[in-house]
Amino acid sequence: MGKVKKSSSENTEKMPSYRIYFSFILICSMFILPFLCHIYVEELYGKSLELFSSDNGTIVDLFLKCKETVLFVIALTACAFFVGEKIFPDKPFRNNPLSERKAKIPLICIGIYLVFSVLSGIFSENKDVVIWGLHTEYEGLIAVFSYCAVFLAGYNYCSTEKIRSFYKKAFFILITVTSLLALFEYIYSPIIELPFMKYIISPEKYYDIAENIHISNGFRESVLMFYNSNYMGGFCTVIFPVSVYYAVSAENRVKQILFSLVSFLSFASVIMSNSTASFYVAVAEALILIIIFSVKKVLSFKSLLSGSAVIVVTALIINFGSGNEFGKNFIKSLTNSGTYQSTESVFNLNEIEISGNSVIIKSNESEYIIKLPVNENEVMTISGADGTMFEKKQSDGEIISIKDIASGADINACLSQGILYLDLGYKNTVDFAVTTSGVKAIVQNAELIDEIPKSVFSKTNLSSVYSVATGRGYIWLNTLPILKSCFLIGKGAGNFPFYFVQNDIAGLLKAQGTSHLVIDKPHNWYLQIAVTSGIPALLAVLILFVLFVKYGIKFIFSKNSELKNNDSIFIICLFTGLCGFMVTGLVNDSIVSVSPFFWFNFGIAFYWLSSIRRECKK
Repeated sequence: MGKVKKSSSENTEKMPSYRIYFSFILICSMFILPFLCHIYVEELYGKSLELFSSDNGTIVDLFLKCKETVLFVIALTACAFFVGEKIFPDKPFRNNPLSERKAKIPLICIGIYLVFSVLSGIFSENKDVVIWGLHTEYEGLIAVFSYCAVFLAGYNYCSTEKIRSFYKKAFFILITVTSLLALFEYIYSPIIELPFMKYIISPEKYYDIAENIHISNGFRESVLMFYNSNYMGGFCTVIFPVSVYYAVSAENRVKQILFSLVSFLSFASVIMSNSTASFYVAVAEALILIIIFSVKKVLSFKSLLSGSAVIVVTALIINFGSGNEFGKNFIKSLTNSGTYQSTESVFNLNEIEISGNSVIIKSNESEYIIKLPVNENEVMTISGADGTMFEKKQSDGEIISIKDIASGADINACLSQGILYLDLGYKNTVDFAVTTSGVKAIVQNAELIDEIPKSVFSKTNLSSVYSVATGRGYIWLNTLPILKSCFLIGKGAGNFPFYFVQNDIAGLLKAQGTSHLVIDKPHNWYLQIAVTSGIPALLAVLILFVLFVKYGIKFIFSKNSELKNNDSIFIICLFTGLCGFMVTGLVNDSIVSVSPFFWFNFGIAFYWLSSIRRECKK
């Protein structure tokens, strides 16, 4: 009879203690990373200075640069440990998951992603932002390298029972701390705005900046240190399903109630983040887990009923403590009511252009020509093109108000000190400067331009999808033309806003209700990879994701997976959370505040699932 070859997960040789302690430190570091914050003042230059508004050419960052810096240190440490482990010990520990045959595909995929990201950076036209990334995301080559490194570190160093036991305990602490901090921030105050925080996040020379930091948007939400509520929501879509594991696997009724409370708080954190997409994903995750655990006979009706009671009571308490804001946020997340919606009072602008001394605005039914006084003794006038019907309400040379008969919208033009403020009923006016050299549009950073940029889709029916997903439809659609030049390599990390059509006034008004915006990211993780690193890099990442999903689904539907042990329950919850994060990537970008957490846990889960899948075949 031939010998049965043992897998690495069965520990054919004893793991040295230094490796175990390194794994513990690695887990703790990656779980603490999302909560780091420190004031960093950056001086803008190059195209960043041209495009983004700033005070004296500088911007203040709280959450991103410090995370990328620490992440890079963690990644370098993991790489150094991997190399050093093969050099220094008298008997190197050889039981490495990365050395197994099944690691070949993830190694190739992650290698392609990194190589094409580097090549895209080398050939980028704007190398000043490639290394560290743009200040709005700080996802440069350093971050991409670090993502790859922590993915492989998670894959390689968290494969034994002892380390996984520590990992599960650390995950519970992370979930509990995140949920309680989110609740505190939602009911009381943003943590970053607490008086003592300035001494923690800032050197003395920036105390005045720290004292005047306000991250709230005028309404109640929890952001913590994730930079944006959408990223906070995305983080919670990973931790919420894992929190279900602790409730389902609780040893007694008291623990079940306690863990159910923590689990609901993690779900409530999604609601408190005001992230609609994350809310829908979290609901889907909950339903999927309920179905799986009910079918697998892990979750009884009695447990489901008691858990529901905990949820209802906790929700009522949070709603009371927040002055009914929690209930309002729930309705807002459910209905997506926070998006911009035009009203009947808006002139639905399709085109806007400058022609000589005139500004021409067009809708489907009407066209108006606003002639401006460039020379002396001239006055401002508004006239309609053939077939355009309007009613003049006020006209005194400096203020002209008319009513568009076709749409019923009011159009107000105010000329003051050489500036035309054109009010079409949107959130903000469209502004023009009347100069001796003609009429100029006033766009970002108070730049004056002669010709207003237009989207290639502005005259097509596709412009009707601009407002989809809170205006993301406009961004997604207008990102597609950039992909034509990204079939091999991308534009380089941080370069997206330099290739997107900025200052498309008509498109921005239709999508967001204001033209006072810089589109700095595609609001889609997969488009982001394609544009910055190239389509081959995107395909490599997608293959990795598809393979992971395949492993997970096969395990869930495997006849041998009766979920009789806690490890099986845990990996299903983690798998669900990571898949949920992949789904939120359809509407969110990758960013250094949350993506490192995903990649590290993705590496752990990828090896875990591939190992369980092989065991299920036996």
